[in-house]
Amino acid sequence: MSIFVSIAAYRDDETADTIDSLVKNSTHDLHVSVVQQCHKNEYVDTSQWEDDRVKITNYWMRPGNAKGAGYARKLALLPFKNEDYFVQIDSHTQFVQNWDSKMIATLNWAMAIDRSNRVILSQFPAGYTRNELNEIEILKGHSKYPDTPQKQKPKVNGQGQIVAQRLDKQTNGPELSTTLLAGYIFAPGDFALLGYDENIIFWGEEFMLAISAWMNGWRIYSPPEIYMYHHYGRRGRVRVWKDLSKWSIMDYESQEYQASVFRELMDSPNYHLLHDEHREVIEGFLDYRGELAKQSYTETGFFSNNIVYTEIVNGKPTQIK
Repeated sequence: MSIFVSIAAYRDDETADTIDSLVKNSTHDLHVSVVQQCHKNEYVDTSQWEDDRVKITNYWMRPGNAKGAGYARKLALLPFKNEDYFVQIDSHTQFVQNWDSKMIATLNWAMAIDRSNRVILSQFPAGYTRNELNEIEILKGHSKYPDTPQKQKPKVNGQGQIVAQRLDKQTNGPELSTTLLAGYIFAPGDFALLGYDENIIFWGEEFMLAISAWMNGWRIYSPPEIYMYHHYGRRGRVRVWKDLSKWSIMDYESQEYQASVFRELMDSPNYHLLHDEHREVIEGFLDYRGELAKQSYTETGFFSNNIVYTEIVNGKPTQIK
């Protein structure tokens, strides 16, 4: 059996360690697709991991040409060759031993519960950090990043962004959730055919993918065990939104695009196919965008998500101040 792995990396010095952990802790055939958005001196040579079992396809993009998460993850899907399973992770991830066999077994378990083959495994990964020697340390008993399995639901936060909210699991088996985590997706290979919306820059990426999957008959289950770890926080890391001077405008337009998609969806005959939690978030998000549009403008600009934009033209910021 073969597994296609999608990784989108932005100037991430943990990309090599992620690939190393992915490969060394697996036994199945892997086809790893890596989108490296970085300077030439930051590019990771992945040939050291390639052999008869592991194939790695790389796409390189200069940081200045980056267009956000949706575009990078869409590129990462290009070399998909109908592998049996699909995995999507972030470029700062560590794995347990035999993660692939364990996730396949859990996916089969969730499929039996759902009585369907259209099942996705996704949840908040447990966390890890690095000590003073830059060694990886798994977080144990952390209040913010628990090392116990959780499920998740979508919500609109105080800044009007759609995010995932952690919830305690209620069972010892796979449990239905209504959104997914972009840094933790395991599914049958044909999930890759659903595609990725390149218009999503960052916020809303997970929810947009979740509702697209849901309306196409896929269901999301949170696993009962920890199979991977994520490096949260990462002080000092390079942030794409600090690198790109137009990031805030790109993000604003991305969220306006999401609003237009939601409005069309609400008017469609298929809106009822979504879960109540999806509809609650969609309507809450549109309420927030509506209130934002009502804000009074001045000649110097207005505040949105703690960013000051200059003159507004047709309701859109034209320049960051």
